[in-house]
Amino acid sequence: MILESMSWAIWRNDSKLANKIIYISSFAAQHIGIYNGKVLPHSFQEFENLYIGAKQKFSQRERKDLKTQLCSAPVNKQKQIKSRIQAAKRLQGIWWPRKRRIQLSGLRLETPGASVPNILTSPYEVQTTLRDHWAPVYAIRPIDLDAAHKLLGVYRRRNEAKIEFEDVQLPDTDDYEDCITSARHSAPGRNGLPYIAWRAEKKCSAEALAGASDFLADQEIPEPGDALHNFLGELNSQDVVFAPKGIEEADKLAPTRAPQNLRTVFLCNIDYKLMAGATNRKINKPCVRLTPFNQRGGSFV
Repeated sequence: MILESMSWAIWRNDSKLANKIIYISSFAAQHIGIYNGKVLPHSFQEFENLYIGAKQKFSQRERKDLKTQLCSAPVNKQKQIKSRIQAAKRLQGIWWPRKRRIQLSGLRLETPGASVPNILTSPYEVQTTLRDHWAPVYAIRPIDLDAAHKLLGVYRRRNEAKIEFEDVQLPDTDDYEDCITSARHSAPGRNGLPYIAWRAEKKCSAEALAGASDFLADQEIPEPGDALHNFLGELNSQDVVFAPKGIEEADKLAPTRAPQNLRTVFLCNIDYKLMAGATNRKINKPCVRLTPFNQRGGSFV
């Protein structure tokens, strides 16, 4: 708990919290201090090693506890516990003491008949090749609207008694404050504002987000070229990260991957995530009523 509080004080630059834990804990006093109004570790490398070690031990205990639960869990709970074990295992991989992050040295292209793959290293070639490979995957595809309407019509008639969305309202400032408070830290999008920035002034942030969502809900669907259409495009703009799949022997020297062996991770701006998250909370209950029990894998619909 002390180590987690120390890291929280550093991350938030919370001098009040830092002074308190330094006063009550000699361990904290040995590792962090306040320099020119900033909460900083005395040694960045030493603090990082301490934090990584603590996280490793926590992850190991968590997996051990889950495996113990699995032995006595009923059959209908075993799948859920196994999923939690796998998630804990993946999370533990973040806290390896060394080489926790693999940065690709190049993009590997397998050429038919060639004994040695072609390795692309120039930014232009890498970006062009990734775009050409992944663009068809995420391209807009036409759909059969008539067939979609018929399918939804059949679904509505079969589940009409369960459809109860009349009382669902847009998130208000209290909903946004709750969402901001409980949101976990994750990488922000291209504007660079993390969750902690929105949490610094929760009431003001909640009012801004509630006002924005109310305004957007009152608008008609914009046409391409309209100012609102352009704004929505900017709101939903995302950075994409290409994370390598699997582990290869060459990763120790010069990690490379083929385009299809990269995992795409999209980073949205936090304001977009918060609006989506708060809205999801409002529609979650009526959506769950429509969802078969064996399809309720989590709280997010």
